Amino acid sequence: MISDSAQLKQVFINLAVNALQAMEATVTPELHLTVGRLENTAWISVQDNGAGIPPEIVGRIFDPFFTTKGPDKGTGLGLSICSSIARKYSGDISVESEPGSGSIFTVSFPAAEASAVAPVLTGQEAEPSVRPGEWANYKILVVEDEDVLRRLIQEVLRSHFGCRVDAAANGAEGLTRATQQQYDLIVSDVRMPELSGVELFMRLREKQPFMARRFLFVSGYAGEEKLDHEIRCCNAPLVAKPFSIAALTAACLPLLKATRSGAVPSR
Repeated sequence: MISDSAQLKQVFINLAVNALQAMEATVTPELHLTVGRLENTAWISVQDNGAGIPPEIVGRIFDPFFTTKGPDKGTGLGLSICSSIARKYSGDISVESEPGSGSIFTVSFPAAEASAVAPVLTGQEAEPSVRPGEWANYKILVVEDEDVLRRLIQEVLRSHFGCRVDAAANGAEGLTRATQQQYDLIVSDVRMPELSGVELFMRLREKQPFMARRFLFVSGYAGEEKLDHEIRCCNAPLVAKPFSIAALTAACLPLLKATRSGAVPSR
């Protein structure tokens, strides 16, 4: 059973957006949303008559950052988030698809009260456990220039930690927000227009050093010698793209705990 309606809403939105994008070349697009319950299982079905999914990639579509779309169409996180939410609440997600004939995505969850369990992911990676309301009074800032990824990271952190999560579209906007109010954690991309993540960190370290100790980089350019050196000089943790939802929340947790205790987490 899902206790957070926002997460159920996120599943709906992600599956609907995925279906709409799949039907962009369809002359007469049709989207069918179905909600049902059978005994102790509730389910959501999203059906489209779009392009369908080739059988050779259908097994990868729930992997984080896997996408066949162009860079302006998405980041490959939408279906991964749906899968994460389903597993978090002991549910399941499946797909039936045929190239040229569309797809049917079905998400199911235990519906009976007796089936409700603590939200723990199964598999190789488990999201760090968070008690309901534990971080409700905290504030996180996400600084990311890619619109879809920014909104998805924002929603992932808001849903997982249950706290307020603001967003900025570049480093300059992030600096303005961070100087106007105090954040318990800043999650920032590295390469951005106007002001890079490293430059944002440096500015904060000069003006508000306590906030620089609450900084987490995310980057798809890990492994570049010059950039790696700059990040090492910042002495801030880095999560390399592509990352799993579990890896992102696990990296955020010690920084939030350190903020609460007043300590600086070990790198």
